[in-house]
Amino acid sequence: MSGFFGFEFSEEQDLLRESLRRFLADACPSSLVRETLEGRQAFGAALWSGLAQMGCIGAAIPEQYGGSGLGPVEICVIAEELGRVLAPIPSLSTIYLFAEIVKAVGNDEQKALLLPDIARGQAIGTLAAIEMDPKGRKVPTASEVRAGKLYGRKHLVPDGMIADHAIVVAREGERDESLFLVDLHQDGVVRRPLSTIDPTRGHARIEFDGAATSPIGAAGNGSAIISEAMARAAVFVSFEQIGGAEQALVSACDYARQRFAFGRPIGSFQAVKILLADMHVSLAIARANALRAIWALADMAGEAEWAAARAHLSASAAFGHVAADTIQVHGGTGFMWDSDPHLFYRRAEALGQSLGGTRRWERILIEGRRSGAGGSEAVSVNEENAAESEFRASARAWVAANAPWHLREAIERSPVGALDLGPDALAAQKAWQQRKHDAGWACLGWPTTYGGRGATPMERIIWHQEEGCFARLSNLFHNGQGMCAPTLMDFASDEQKAELLPRISSGQDVWCQLFSEPAAGSDLAGLRTRADRDGDGWVINGQKIWTSGGQYADWGLLIARSDFDVAKHKGLTAFFIDMRAPGVEVRPIRQMNDHSGFAEVFFHDLRIPDTQRLGGIGDGWNVALTTLSHERLAIGLEMPTGFDDLLDYCGALELETGSAVADRHVISRLARFECQAAGLENFMLGSLSRFAKGELPGPENSIIKLVAGKMMQDIAGFAIELQGEAGILTGTDECAFGGRFQGMLLRAPATRIEGGSDQILRNILAEHVLGMPPDMRADKNLPFSAIPAQSPSR
Repeated sequence: MSGFFGFEFSEEQDLLRESLRRFLADACPSSLVRETLEGRQAFGAALWSGLAQMGCIGAAIPEQYGGSGLGPVEICVIAEELGRVLAPIPSLSTIYLFAEIVKAVGNDEQKALLLPDIARGQAIGTLAAIEMDPKGRKVPTASEVRAGKLYGRKHLVPDGMIADHAIVVAREGERDESLFLVDLHQDGVVRRPLSTIDPTRGHARIEFDGAATSPIGAAGNGSAIISEAMARAAVFVSFEQIGGAEQALVSACDYARQRFAFGRPIGSFQAVKILLADMHVSLAIARANALRAIWALADMAGEAEWAAARAHLSASAAFGHVAADTIQVHGGTGFMWDSDPHLFYRRAEALGQSLGGTRRWERILIEGRRSGAGGSEAVSVNEENAAESEFRASARAWVAANAPWHLREAIERSPVGALDLGPDALAAQKAWQQRKHDAGWACLGWPTTYGGRGATPMERIIWHQEEGCFARLSNLFHNGQGMCAPTLMDFASDEQKAELLPRISSGQDVWCQLFSEPAAGSDLAGLRTRADRDGDGWVINGQKIWTSGGQYADWGLLIARSDFDVAKHKGLTAFFIDMRAPGVEVRPIRQMNDHSGFAEVFFHDLRIPDTQRLGGIGDGWNVALTTLSHERLAIGLEMPTGFDDLLDYCGALELETGSAVADRHVISRLARFECQAAGLENFMLGSLSRFAKGELPGPENSIIKLVAGKMMQDIAGFAIELQGEAGILTGTDECAFGGRFQGMLLRAPATRIEGGSDQILRNILAEHVLGMPPDMRADKNLPFSAIPAQSPSR
């Protein structure tokens, strides 16, 4: 696969990670970090020397200058492991900034003079760029070079007290900012330490009074060089942050399993599980964005700066979130000086404000998105190989020639979760699906055996992009094609597959999922719909609810209870049923947004043959889990977040203070939403890649719906907040953006509940991904007949 898609570390990179982790386990215990924190040593000098001997300091330095000649991916691997142990060394100043700038713009003499000592761990370098007024506010560069001598003052110089060399931003004559090399061990250089939140990564104020200097890089090009260097460093730092966040989360999970309160581990309490699950979700989004940024480093002229901004912002948010809540999990212990959580808390804040601070990266990200250069679309044209570019061109041409363009305006105007296409809406949706099927553009990811195209994950994403708004015409078939059909592929007979799957692909048959019940919504195993054996068939009685598209469905995938005398997970059996058969009654449910996307379904002595059973008798729980696994992945391609709409809306909106996208508060919120939207796309790409290799989607994919549902609600609320009093309007002619955000606001609560509520998904992540103890279940191992019936929730 080309570009970022399906990014994986190589075997050699994994070996580097393993060997470095083993080394750091002995060479960098938390006691070393604490010695630096308490001022008993300036930094981990012995650790720095050991890393140099391993080749880590000079990993990206060319071999001719004593380095290993590796690339940015290896630096990210190293950074992540250093972050995991909170290494008290000058990695940011020396490896990510100084060495990278010298390597990029230094002349041969400068490289030969500086890089070998850096690689051997015998020299430390830094970047001196920031200047401040007496009140701590950043000011434009005033430092200057006259006759080869440097004059001025730099603030917040990372590792300034221990550095041997500095690259200084200064002006010379009438030129724009330039870069100059300065030996810090000379007269004319005065250094003063600064007290900071994280003393394990020291900072200094440095005054230059006639210090000898020499230029590095093109004169007047300092700003461009620094911007590029900081983009690269931001990616490396994001991996340090991810490493730190992962280790903090590990410590929180370990403590939650071992610490007992009220007679059981605190990790078994749902409140703690939710805390840990949210930490994990933040980290997963950050890692997805950071992996994308690695790929972007290969093309600095492309999206690198925006990808770096996204990675740094995501990782800063995740590390800050995880470090803060790790203290919460530890309780009073976490606030003690001799406990480790505050070490992560300090480092999270220090790294989050490094490289220009949060506001700088938010501005870069949103300006990039608005220019179209930093888009969050998961696949872009410059990532494609020749075959994929040809696929895109073919898809684009077919959509242009065949899409129902007369419906475009109505589709785009329709609120989330509904299509206002008039009385012929169902016919229009089926017509589009049939047309795609006939031309080979439906169900691209299905195996060719079942009428699909066997398309790669990259091709599926490309098609989704090119189909654009017309993809909403296929939402009606989402349950059948993304969830029910894969289950049929696993459990139905060859004859049934041959009969049913083509009709699902073509849109002739609409399918629904008959799982939830009034008294057993999130407790799926608590189903009471009966399936009683009757000769060669079954008789079904009971009720299902919240069935998406049930009123349109031709067939349904049903889970029912066939045995009341065994434990509740063991007495379920799966079937597929004709929704038009005698004994099936469907009633649409009017929702809070005044649409009826759901239905309740009643079964009155519905008779079905045993040939419509899927899997073995009593094996319905496994069938259900298979369906839900596919659901987690299918949701990724369909779940709208509304970010692009919000960005467009803010770009056109004028506030009392001026343009909305010039407002500090708006930029910050937009950047946060953009990081989430891009993180979801990038996370989904990894899931699709693993699925293409035969890995069934697991509980980790709960993250997609968990983040997207809440994000949709938050985006709608923020857009309405920007509209002020007019935000309460819902008429499409009176309110901004045709009422799309109002529609999102009223639909979002259902999105957060359907397919598993937020709380249930967090429990799944906490128990099945993070290994927390399961909730205490009074009905565990009891025969289902001994469990009292619950009052319906409706």
